[in-house]
Amino acid sequence: TLKGGEVSVSARQSSQFASGLLMAAPFCKSPAVVRIDDIDPQESYIDITMGIMRFFGAEITYASNEEGTRLSVEVAPGPYRAADLRVEADLNSALNFLILPLIVGGRATVTNVSGETHQPGNQLLKMFSRLRGIVKIGRQEVSVASSGKQPKGGFEVDMRAMSEMALSMGVLAVFADEPIAMTNLAHIRHHGTDRLAAISEILGAAGVKTEQGDDWVRVFPTPRDQLK
Repeated sequence: TLKGGEVSVSARQSSQFASGLLMAAPFCKSPAVVRIDDIDPQESYIDITMGIMRFFGAEITYASNEEGTRLSVEVAPGPYRAADLRVEADLNSALNFLILPLIVGGRATVTNVSGETHQPGNQLLKMFSRLRGIVKIGRQEVSVASSGKQPKGGFEVDMRAMSEMALSMGVLAVFADEPIAMTNLAHIRHHGTDRLAAISEILGAAGVKTEQGDDWVRVFPTPRDQLK
């Protein structure tokens, strides 16, 4: 069993450490307080974790600073309760299919997810409109269709809250009409592999020009007939 008490953890490189501590906290003998620093307010995985815990009966109280970058969560001891939960689609994975119409045409639709989802990948749907995609959001599905035009590039985007999709966005940027730069991605160098380096390495092997810094990467368009 776990004793309880207070613990501090940073969410700078990954919020999964904080979520893991929170999910274990109801099994403590005494109340557990998890203090979380370096939170990205736009990244809502910790909010999702707390919401699911409450759904299964966990008692949670929390307070945050004004900027939303620090959070103190107190979890009361007590077992979870069984309940039926419909798990929505993983939007990060689904977006790989929704990107396809922007590259090859047609339309892609993903069900079991709505525009009201709290998953941070939802923000990328707005990006698809900026890229000249036709986005439709229903009550239980989202779809993206080609407008028949080349994706619009020539911008810089902060990908911190959407970092799970950085690799896929790097591929999409190859087919834009101007370069696309993705910033605030230093933390993905520690996600299983150095994902930021992987973008340049793998696209470079396909003949795509990229530029990269500590926390950013810029992808230059490449004509399809020049891709390896």
